[in-house]
Amino acid sequence: MSKSAVATVVAVALSLSLVNARADAQTGSSTTKSAGKTATTSSTTTTSSPAAAPAAPAAPVTQNYSWTSTGKPVPQTPAKQTGAAAPAASGQPAAAGQATTATTTTATTRTGKKAKADDTIVFFTPSQPNIGVAKGWSKFYNYISLSPGQEQMPFMLTMSNGGPGHGAFEQLKIFLSGQQLATEKDFKGSQLQLKMDGTLNAGNNQIIIQGYSPVAGAQISWKLTTKQPVITTVKPLTGPPGETLTISGRNFATNVAITQVSIGGQAATVVSSAGKTITVQMPSGLPPGDNNVVVAVGGVQSKPFKSVSSKAAPQVSSCDFVSSAPGQAITISGKGFSTKSSDNEVTIGGVVAPINSVSATSISVTIPEGVPYPSWNNAIVVKTSGVESKGDVKINVQQRVIPNDGVPEQ
Repeated sequence: MSKSAVATVVAVALSLSLVNARADAQTGSSTTKSAGKTATTSSTTTTSSPAAAPAAPAAPVTQNYSWTSTGKPVPQTPAKQTGAAAPAASGQPAAAGQATTATTTTATTRTGKKAKADDTIVFFTPSQPNIGVAKGWSKFYNYISLSPGQEQMPFMLTMSNGGPGHGAFEQLKIFLSGQQLATEKDFKGSQLQLKMDGTLNAGNNQIIIQGYSPVAGAQISWKLTTKQPVITTVKPLTGPPGETLTISGRNFATNVAITQVSIGGQAATVVSSAGKTITVQMPSGLPPGDNNVVVAVGGVQSKPFKSVSSKAAPQVSSCDFVSSAPGQAITISGKGFSTKSSDNEVTIGGVVAPINSVSATSISVTIPEGVPYPSWNNAIVVKTSGVESKGDVKINVQQRVIPNDGVPEQ
């Protein structure tokens, strides 16, 4: 090949290489631009997935909810909100919270034995959860108001991060009365449970929740629970006014100040209170028959226990003798006596008198030798089934025998 031919071939090769290089450069530029578009598109798409939250909120959306509880529903005005309206099922601002109760349930195990009953009840829960109305940081104000004495009750605070149709907050800061209570790290999954024994105070307790979410609609809800008192037995089942009753059960208070007991709708005097027993005195004025017993701890009531009966007091109206000697028989008239001799007890001047015969309206006894002799105005008292009689009938104990007709016996 001539030198001129070789030069021509080299020139063509160099030209082809230059063309290919330009083509490669153009292809590379197109890929880079395409990759750039892909990165940009990917960044926009992933805004709904978890992303790093800002170190501190620049301008949080604040939602002010005022929720209180005294253990009973408390009517309140709708929650005041600033920044934006919180979404709710009704399209209205979230309403104030209210107390609710739950029925105690028991489960049956595979062995046929009943599982331990769950006495947990909801003492208070907001009527609407805290819902972030915008992406970024949201701030919620919650309040629990306790009556004096209720701060001594055993409480459990349960929070749920997220819920049906709502996402969860990625970051949380929870404060109680200005002190940090928890963060998202204290949650186990979506749940947080904290014992509040001795933590809450009488009056208003402010709970502030700060939550961050990259999207709107994240929610956090909470409830305050306690244990419902349960009555299992009452002894004795029958008694007169002033009789001491022992109430057994569970979830009772150890403080008399927050323990109330009613029998037949009337307040009974609480003598002592422990975790499993309460002693009270039977109130006066109860009607005969069964009366419901209800124990309340800080306003949380037990289910009624129906079996305590109050006996009507027997009445002594007269005696057939104004004066008589020891060893002599007398007849006491009245009503409400038992026709069973062993159910009745008669005392004259505080000394038990032997019973000769009984009916519903009269009792025959012998004046006991132990009564001071002579003595005057000795009270005649009848106790029927432990219930002391009413009336003011008296007898003189002396040698002179005077029937009730006022004429001395000859």
